[in-house]
Amino acid sequence: IAIRYVVDDADSDRVCIQAIIDEVEVGAIILETIHDAHSEFEGAIDDEEISEDMVNQLFPDDVIQSINHLKVNTEYQRLGIGDGLMNQALDYFELQGVSTIYLNACPMGCCISLKNLTDFYESYDFKPIIYGGPNIEMVRAA
Repeated sequence: IAIRYVVDDADSDRVCIQAIIDEVEVGAIILETIHDAHSEFEGAIDDEEISEDMVNQLFPDDVIQSINHLKVNTEYQRLGIGDGLMNQALDYFELQGVSTIYLNACPMGCCISLKNLTDFYESYDFKPIIYGGPNIEMVRAA
């Protein structure tokens, strides 16, 4: 499996890490920088799902480093590709000096349950911060 890093030319705040087999992308993880944490969590703060103090504590510079999307093509699942992509993402964030990472665990499609998805992320030390019905927002803090 080859790994390729792609920086979005139109949006330098997005990086895509791709897993490649025989020159075909079989999985990818998208990392994103969000420059206004308070706007990102405004609805959750208004709905009292998270406090403004907690947002300030998690994101003191008002910047969120996030895992925006993780996917592995169905026929390549259960081969460790998702784990490999997560490890690449965590290594990338560590090299950037990022100590807190945010993600919104939301199963897209039919391939994984919310419980299995959150269990996967919890195995990488992500902790739930907001329970939102079909999704759970999580952070990993150093």
